[in-house]
Amino acid sequence: MAIASGLLFLVSGYHPSTVIYDLVATGLKEYTAKDVWQVAIVPVALLAFIAQLGGVVVLIGGALFIKNRITTGKFLVMMGTGQGILTIILSLAFGLASQGLNFLSNYLLWFTGTAAGIGIICSIVSRTMVKAPIKADKRQ
Repeated sequence: MAIASGLLFLVSGYHPSTVIYDLVATGLKEYTAKDVWQVAIVPVALLAFIAQLGGVVVLIGGALFIKNRITTGKFLVMMGTGQGILTIILSLAFGLASQGLNFLSNYLLWFTGTAAGIGIICSIVSRTMVKAPIKADKRQ
């Protein structure tokens, strides 16, 4: 499912938002010393770059699932998707509060009627379905 999700992202041109990364970078610059934020900004920028690769990163995560690199695969699928169940719930709550039921119908239509929306659903399902392999010493 992660590979299908990555392909849907590539076809649709979907890229996750980097708003969170921008907020973290702004907070680092504002609330830490210059020596600290100049070093701390590097991993934040790297994560933002990885997230912007979108579908490619999700495809790599799906390939890692096949190779039983579950934790790394889940991380890459999450980064490339940029959304999870919590993000969707928050988007629904804030949208309903500000725009009412009209937002709900538009949001659900986007999720079920676009390649990007279906790709997000597939990526969430793939992250929840994949299980770590049982190690030889833990088998019964």
